[in-house]
Amino acid sequence: MTFQFIHTADWQLGAPFAGFSSDLSGELKAARRDVIVSIAAIARDENVAHVVVAGDVWDSETPSDATLAQPLELMAEAGHVTWWLMPGNHDVHSKARLWARVAQKKSANVRLLLTHDPVEAEPGVWFLPAPWDNRAPGRDLTAAMDAAQTPAGSIRIGIGHGSVEDFASETAAVTRISKNRPDTAELDYLALGDWHGMKQITPRIWYSGTPEPDRHVDNDRGSVLLVSIAAHGATPTVRPIRSAKFEWPVAALELFGADDLSKVASMVLGERSARTTLAKLSLSGRITISDRQELARILSELESRLAYLDVRDEKLEVIVEAADLDTLDATGSVRAAADDLLLRKNNMDLSRADRDTAARALDLLFTFAASKSEA
Repeated sequence: MTFQFIHTADWQLGAPFAGFSSDLSGELKAARRDVIVSIAAIARDENVAHVVVAGDVWDSETPSDATLAQPLELMAEAGHVTWWLMPGNHDVHSKARLWARVAQKKSANVRLLLTHDPVEAEPGVWFLPAPWDNRAPGRDLTAAMDAAQTPAGSIRIGIGHGSVEDFASETAAVTRISKNRPDTAELDYLALGDWHGMKQITPRIWYSGTPEPDRHVDNDRGSVLLVSIAAHGATPTVRPIRSAKFEWPVAALELFGADDLSKVASMVLGERSARTTLAKLSLSGRITISDRQELARILSELESRLAYLDVRDEKLEVIVEAADLDTLDATGSVRAAADDLLLRKNNMDLSRADRDTAARALDLLFTFAASKSEA
């Protein structure tokens, strides 16, 4: 009998998304909640009856009533799925009573994995959970799986949360999950959460990553894993399926002229929907002041279309010649400042930091002048 389930983790419901406008922050929080609907649709399309959430279902131990109840309502509406929820390091099973509140509000198709006891998901298939019960466990929580008893020949699926040894090395060594756990615990698969990108550690150990991206990190976020296990001892088949609404692309471009400028929008946006794209763009290279003004126009148009645009252009050098100062349409102290900045920018007796500061100031002066003339 082949057993299939969806492996997901790190929903972090209620994450605040500070630093964005209130409207966008609200949309991003709603997307994290509504990814439950997307996962339920994937389960229906793939004829899968079980969804395993390997920790950090909520972003904290004290979510608001709405942040707690609304996701549980969505899970209840997806009656074709059994949802298996396990505490992670953000939503530990502790005196904060989060999981007692969940137990009171959840529907029958939501199952809580709050102890290390094996749970039979289907005949011949057992889940071996390793929930967090405090923020500093001081041990590899999956170690208890080694002694977990299940009937002979059963499919054994471990569910853990944390860093694997030799990966994410900032975690204290004593708490890192052993890469040998599938061997020592006779696991057919170890479903992990904590790392927000999808990653295969071994053929039997995977991080699913967060199903809805949450920051500009290029590590394959925004999917769930469809896991198929034919029998105890068989190598699992794992297939990623896209689940995200929003995309957070990271692009780096070198610009050296008009031809490169024409590629900026396509490199940032590609085939994505502008309304659901939060892009980070790093620029480098060397362009003229006229190209810089055209770039400002392109970026302004992009910013108006995208959900969010973060531009880093500290490494982009703008060539300013003496003749360019005549295009400023500035007199008096403004023109004097521009003349002085150009001299400082080209003065090799100054430090590189001072020359760079002058160049940035001159660039800002031209950018401001261009925006005033357009107004």
